[in-house]
Amino acid sequence: IASKQRNASGIEKYLGQDFAKYIELPMEKWDSAFRLNRDKYISLIKEGWKYSKTYNYERTDTVINVASDGLSADSNSTITEVIEIDGKKMISKVREYAHYELEDGRAVITSIEGHKLVGDTTPDPIFFTKKQAKNDG
Repeated sequence: IASKQRNASGIEKYLGQDFAKYIELPMEKWDSAFRLNRDKYISLIKEGWKYSKTYNYERTDTVINVASDGLSADSNSTITEVIEIDGKKMISKVREYAHYELEDGRAVITSIEGHKLVGDTTPDPIFFTKKQAKNDG
């Protein structure tokens, strides 16, 4: 619900203090991978929503496995996001794997890893210099 409402604070309250998101960027010449902490992840979400004209989020095919001791769990889902930026519509389609643990008595997400699926039209990342970013505002 928080994603559909573009509510980054709502998302953040379900992330553990040591949360990490692993992102792989398969590109034509080389592959890259990044690990984002909680603050950077929320910052990137806010930044992306700021520049998007439309945004839609859908989670399907969810499977949740709770550990026998009840202290942790794992889930996997298919996440489809449709976003429009500068008149260009993009579809991000990933299989997401999340791990949950108890923190201060409540279940929080401690890590997320996603793998691109067929039908993902997210463009390759654009690399630019600090000077270009400054000029672009």
